Amino acid sequence: MPVLVEVKRADDTRIRREVVAQMLDYAANCVAYPPIDRIISLFTQNAREVSKDHDALLADFLEGEDAESFWRRVEANLRAGRVRLVFVADRIPVTLRRIVEFLNEQMRPAEVLALELDQFATSSGVRTLVPHLIGNTQRAQVAKSVQSSPPPTSEAELLDGFGSDEKRGVANQLTA
Repeated sequence: MPVLVEVKRADDTRIRREVVAQMLDYAANCVAYPPIDRIISLFTQNAREVSKDHDALLADFLEGEDAESFWRRVEANLRAGRVRLVFVADRIPVTLRRIVEFLNEQMRPAEVLALELDQFATSSGVRTLVPHLIGNTQRAQVAKSVQSSPPPTSEAELLDGFGSDEKRGVANQLTA
């Protein structure tokens, strides 16, 4: 699933409205125009800066999965709007929490979350980051749960629904 991440410090005054609008703008354009060739090109370009063998880097990430299948799935997820939007900050303000929870409950199939990273340090200088995930409420989980769909109707069942032989004959002619 493609993940869009926006990282801000809690003391950034834009962390609520402007950042949320910016993230929604990214998501809307990413989903509306899924440039999979461009994404692959950017991955390749950025991977070359990290590793001389970008194919090996991708293979390590995919853990044996076929690269072409992976990129097709990324493209399909983008086209279907299956993206995860993640706001990351050292402290997530209450106002942003409410927005994230509301959006995550309302947006399907997209997922909206916030990740708060509390930082603690010992007197000896050891630093620890403690993550706290926000937005994955019970209401959001229920709203996003997959509802089982009824089995497809067969042609015979469909024709039986028309009642009379005359109506079934017309329906048969329309489907022929």
